[in-house]
Amino acid sequence: MKPWISWLEVSRWRQEVGIEKFHLAGHSFGGYISGQYAARYPDKVKKLSLMSPVGFTKHDKEYTIEEILEGAGFWRRKIFTYVLNAWNNGVTPQSFLHNNPTIGKYLIQKYLTRMFKKENEEEARNIEEFMLEMLNLPLGAEPAIHHILKPPRAAAHFPLEEFIEDLKMPIDCYFGERDYMDTTGAKRVWNRKKKTDFEFKIVPGAAHQLTMQNPTNLAMQLIDGFQFNKN
Repeated sequence: MKPWISWLEVSRWRQEVGIEKFHLAGHSFGGYISGQYAARYPDKVKKLSLMSPVGFTKHDKEYTIEEILEGAGFWRRKIFTYVLNAWNNGVTPQSFLHNNPTIGKYLIQKYLTRMFKKENEEEARNIEEFMLEMLNLPLGAEPAIHHILKPPRAAAHFPLEEFIEDLKMPIDCYFGERDYMDTTGAKRVWNRKKKTDFEFKIVPGAAHQLTMQNPTNLAMQLIDGFQFNKN
């Protein structure tokens, strides 16, 4: 799949549902695709909301595998090498879990248990059921991820920071308080103030999964932002 197919599909969807201009929000890889779509179809986007997007920061240098693994223990090196080899062979997170349902279910359960502790077991079970059903769906834009991101830190070949300040629509960029996504580029854009309608926002108590870890706060911030821009 060519990388441009991802945002072309968004354009096709907009035309099929009959929307002329809309508010666009995307999370993680979807945030990156949303930013690229807004750059290509700026007259179709009223406002852009990026939620913990990948590939935002423009890095000053290329990090080598040796630099990343400097001082790492034996098992971390083994796991990282395995993941990197899988990536180079075209394996994506969703395709791995899709093709290994038993391991996928175990990993999802462990992740949700750690995320929700034991305080919201019913919510964790509902999300687990949702995520497992999602794995049964055909792959969407994810195969394009290898053309867009590069190891070892999921940096983008064409980072959002390179062009985000040139976009005309208002942009809100959200990250979790404990987010593991690189916020450096978004903070630089925010601090430069070249784009006056760019907002850098933090969702308290959340990491990367903003929509699950603090959906109420995220929703309120999104609503406040949309009310501020009624056009």
